[in-house]
Amino acid sequence: QGFQPDIVLVDYADLLKETNVNNNKRHDQALGSIYEELRGLAGTYGFPIWTASQANRSALEDDIIGADKIAESYSKVMIADFVVSLSRKTTDRLSGTGRWHVIKNRFGPDGMTFPSKANFSTGEISIYNEDSISGQQTKKEMKGGESLVRKELAQKYKEMKGEIDF
Repeated sequence: QGFQPDIVLVDYADLLKETNVNNNKRHDQALGSIYEELRGLAGTYGFPIWTASQANRSALEDDIIGADKIAESYSKVMIADFVVSLSRKTTDRLSGTGRWHVIKNRFGPDGMTFPSKANFSTGEISIYNEDSISGQQTKKEMKGGESLVRKELAQKYKEMKGEIDF
C-alpha cells in the first residue's frame, strides 16, 4: 500500500501463534519458527522488527542478564540479529537505575554493559558509556540504591513493631 515503516514493534512475540501448525512441535520449536518468520518478514520488507521477551526467574537479582537466562527458548537468541537485556535489581528500582547488556550483535561488538537511568512512569531512559561522567555517576547511584533498600527495610521493621503510626 506504499507505506514503509521505519520500525515495527511487536508487543511480545512469545504470545504469537505459529502459522504452520504442527501439533508434534514442542513449544520451544514453535517459538523458534515464530522468530524465524518475523526475521524473514523484516528481511523481505527491509525494516527492523523489535520485540520483548522475558528472562528466567533465576535472573531476578543478576547484575547482567546473559543469553542463558532468556526464558522459554534459546532459539530466540540464535535467530535474532541483535539481543539486549535490561537488568534492574531491587536496588535499581529504588534508585531509578539499570544495566543494559548487549548479549548478541551480528553486525558489531557485543558483551558490553552500559549503566542507565530509567523513569518508567514517564518513559525516559538514558543509557551511558561506562567511562563517561554520567555513566560513573549512575554507577554510584546504583551502589547508593543498596542504602535505600536498607532504609526501606528498617522502615518496614519499625512499622511491624508498631513504632510508627500509619
